[in-house]
Formats: sequence, structure tokens, C-alpha cells
Amino acid sequence: GLSRNALEPSMVKTDKDKALVEALTQLAGKHPRLGYRMLHGMVRRQGFRVGRDQVYRLCRRHGLRVPRRVKRRRAIGKPANAVHVLRAAARNDVWTWDFVNDQTANDGRPFRTLTVVDEFTREPLLTFAARRINAREVIRLVSGLFKEHGVPRHIRSDNGPEFVAKRLREYLEACDVKTLYIEPGSPWQNGIAESFNGRLRDECLDREVFHSLREAQVVIEDYRRFYRDHRPHSSLGYRTPGEVAAACRGEGGA
Repeated sequence: GLSRNALEPSMVKTDKDKALVEALTQLAGKHPRLGYRMLHGMVRRQGFRVGRDQVYRLCRRHGLRVPRRVKRRRAIGKPANAVHVLRAAARNDVWTWDFVNDQTANDGRPFRTLTVVDEFTREPLLTFAARRINAREVIRLVSGLFKEHGVPRHIRSDNGPEFVAKRLREYLEACDVKTLYIEPGSPWQNGIAESFNGRLRDECLDREVFHSLREAQVVIEDYRRFYRDHRPHSSLGYRTPGEVAAACRGEGGA
């Protein structure tokens, strides 16, 4: 009860459209933002006698769709938030945070390390390494820091998507923490974070070969404790950040 075409589908039409599909594929690869109407006009100029609806069907069948435009994120940083303009005046006045990237040697998979530093005491409050760290994870980590060290008045950062996420900004606003976003492409405006991350890179990450994420987490956390408790800091009169932080807590949290 089946027709011959249903039992043995003819390939004549596919072979007939082969040259047209190749032309459309080449044009779509060279001009990915052009839709099927423009492609139809271009293949017509190449001598193909084809209708617009047929080009539309072929584009859909072979996945030649225009990629969705990426919405540009508006930068919200300004020069007034730079570290040399708005300086930390006390412990928990200004925290700064940023990311450092590296990878594990065995599989070449990247991981990120979120670093949080108190700008006044230079104390590294957190170095958290993971494969992925999104805004929700940042909220979880920073809420733990608030419980352990108290809530800062300001947090300085760049315009990274994790730091400008709406959920994170709402959480910080609810905690009465003001955000200080630096200008895009101006890392010197967040100099204390860049300084700590540079030392973390030079004195730890570039000296170690990490075979697993767990190994990286342990080594990086050991470096944070070394930096806090044993490494003198020139801007602190060659005291350690841990000593300065302890002195500030002894003065009533100033």
C-alpha cells in the first residue's frame, strides 16, 4: 500500500540543490550576519534561479541561521572609584576582589581563583579556587566573609560579569555595602587587588604544577596564610597583614 517514492525516496532533488546549498553555506560562513533574504539576493546574482521560500527552507534545513546578537553590557565604572582617589581609611572600610586564572597540568582544564583583600590592612581574606565561579557562588563566599570579618563599607572591583550581576548588587545593597566599580580597561584603578594577584602569580602559581584542582586549592590556601601571617609588607612598615589586622581589632575594630 506504499508508493514507490515513499519506499525508495528519490535523491534527484537533493542532488539538484547540492550546488545551491554549497553556495549558501559559503556565503553564510563568510557573512554570518546576513539573513536568508540577503542570501537569496546574492545567490540570484551568482546565476541561481531560485525562489526566496526555497532559500529559506534550505537555510533552516542546513542550520544556516543568523546567530542571535549578544547584548552589550553597559560599563558602570568611573574614575572616582579608583584606589588612589577613594582610599581605605580603616579596616573593613574598603575590600577589593578580583579573579586569577590558571589550569591543571594533567588535563589542561582551566580554573579560577577569587581573591578578596582588605585594602587598609592588606590582609587576604579569601583565595577560593574552582572550575567555575558565578554570581551565586560569589554571594555564598562573601556572606561567609561578612560573618567572619564583619561587613565592609565598600567593595572595589572591575566590571566583570560576576561582580555586576543584578543578584549580587541587590545582596550587597541589602547588606549596606557600597560598590566601587573602576573604569573598564583600567586595572591600575584597582591597584591593591592587582598587587596581591601579581604576587600570588609570581610567588605561587608560576612556581607550581597543579595536577588536580584539589591540589591547587590546598597550595593556594597555604600561600594565603603565608602572605597573611609571615610575609612582611613594605607598605605596612614591613609588618605582616595579619599583625596589622590584629592591631586594628585590638583598637576596637578601627
